[in-house]
Amino acid sequence: MLRLGATVLPGATAEFENCSSVYLLTDRLGRTHLSRRRVGCCYFFKVADERACSTCPRVDDATRAVRFAEVDQ
Repeated sequence: MLRLGATVLPGATAEFENCSSVYLLTDRLGRTHLSRRRVGCCYFFKVADERACSTCPRVDDATRAVRFAEVDQ
C-alpha cells in the first residue's frame, strides 16, 4: 500500500502530523487571516485544477498567505 502512495506523492513529502491546526497567518499586505491546516489530503487537485486546496498539508504557509492576498483583493 505504501508503494502505491509513492505514485501520487512528491518525492520528499513530509509525514503528516496527528491533528489539524487552526492559526493566524499574515499575508503580504499585512492582513491577518484565520487559517486551518488539515492532516490529510483530499487529492482534489488531481481531479480539478491541479492546485492543492489552501488547507492542504502539502501547501506551505508562504503559498497559503499569497492565496489569501489574491482572494481578498
